[in-house]
Amino acid sequence: MPGNQNGTFPFSRDSTAFAVDYLGGYLRGCVEGWEIWLDHSGAHNYGPGRLWGCVGSWYSGGWHDAAANDYISNVRAAWRSHPWLDVVWPIAGPGCSEQYGCIVGDRLGPTGG
Repeated sequence: MPGNQNGTFPFSRDSTAFAVDYLGGYLRGCVEGWEIWLDHSGAHNYGPGRLWGCVGSWYSGGWHDAAANDYISNVRAAWRSHPWLDVVWPIAGPGCSEQYGCIVGDRLGPTGG
């Protein structure tokens, strides 16, 4: 794929199983304390057993930076409100993106209406 940095895309977009496995591997390593790069300054208190900081670092790449803390707040709010129990959850989907297209059911479609 032109312009791909040889990361996990498009696999993480196209395969829920892959995306969940990859996230699980990252969170496991982070919670175990193996992501030592997260404590690059030594003042961020990164270490084993800190799940919520790991959730935030998954999003932002930083340890409790502003973006990570916002994401942690959003995930905690979703966790408390249980949106997956709402009757519209199975038919609700993400929006379209010019870069990635639209997800239509379980198939990817072109961007737009």
